[in-house]
Amino acid sequence: GLPYSIGGVIPSRDDLLLQTPESFSRRFHVDVRIRSEVIAIDRDSKQVEVRDAVSGAVYKEKYDKLVLSPGSSPLRPPIPGIDHPSILTLWTLPDMDRIGKRLEADGATRAVIVGGGFIGVEMAENLATRGVAVTLVELTNQVMPPLDFDMAQFVHRHLAEKGVRLVLGDGVQSFGDADGDVRITLRSGRELDTNMVILSIGV
Repeated sequence: GLPYSIGGVIPSRDDLLLQTPESFSRRFHVDVRIRSEVIAIDRDSKQVEVRDAVSGAVYKEKYDKLVLSPGSSPLRPPIPGIDHPSILTLWTLPDMDRIGKRLEADGATRAVIVGGGFIGVEMAENLATRGVAVTLVELTNQVMPPLDFDMAQFVHRHLAEKGVRLVLGDGVQSFGDADGDVRITLRSGRELDTNMVILSIGV
């Protein structure tokens, strides 16, 4: 839902919050402890040590079975210049807020999406709907790799109709600064200048 909130299709940020600790408890009888971090695991005594991020208090909690599910994070490969402040990812609500700030407060009008998977394509369409000039860069010769090549042509056509420029079969060589904007040098030698980059190349 994050790309569609950025595009205005989902008008309320609250609509993205599907569950709260309270609703999880009422519906599933699950004790959800937010703002808490497991800092140690004692496998012999079957307990975890938990730090409350608000108070700083540390306590122990016993378990019968322990499931590790810490999540994932967006891939940021060691490409030169990748730490430029205008190179963003979309994975969480705070990520969405940062992109929204770039669009609204900072007035970004040009965006390059790196990666043509689900999130990349959804971001390209939603940014284009907002009037942003969007270029999508994909290393392979098609977007949406799970699709057969001939089926992907329908997606290519739809993106073009939305005003999205496709750069296929080319990858990022490096990022650089261009008076606060980002200058992308592709492996082909082509250069793209943009207000912001959204990396969507996996987790």
